[in-house]
Amino acid sequence: MKYHPSQEKGFSLLELLLVIGVGALLLLAGLATYRIVTQGNNVSSAVRLLNSSKIGIQTLYQNQSTYGSTGADLSIIAAQAGVFPARNVIDAATGQVRDPWGNDISVEVGAADAATFVISLVNLPQEACVQLGTAFTPSSDSDFIDVTIQGDTYTDPTVSDVQGSCEAGATNTIAWTFI
Repeated sequence: MKYHPSQEKGFSLLELLLVIGVGALLLLAGLATYRIVTQGNNVSSAVRLLNSSKIGIQTLYQNQSTYGSTGADLSIIAAQAGVFPARNVIDAATGQVRDPWGNDISVEVGAADAATFVISLVNLPQEACVQLGTAFTPSSDSDFIDVTIQGDTYTDPTVSDVQGSCEAGATNTIAWTFI
């Protein structure tokens, strides 16, 4: 039996590099998809949080003519009354409530009208800002008054309005005013 050194078994360097390259591409595609899915889940969670908070605050004050003194903080009262989902409440005693991105949520009595309240989210990514900016409109929610994004106020926000107000980076602030 003759020994043939040219018939060694294993992978060549080119084959290994090809496998590593394909694996890296699949990993990058998976990470990009994960980011998109996570962002979509956060936006959906934020919309559910806003809806349940709005309804909870309205229910809490349903027999009152106002929500309190103009500009007063309702966060502690709302947190202690169980208005926010438990997963979002960090500390009910201080009214510390967080959105799906881990940023603080605040609820205040309207500054101009004590018969209104304002729910604010801060430090939102641009993509989330655009999607959340049009989450409420007069045609979709009769209790909606206006939304303020980065200082721009809209009574009937459109996607083009919101895109112009939402900035790149995680610095966007949105405040919804409801009756």
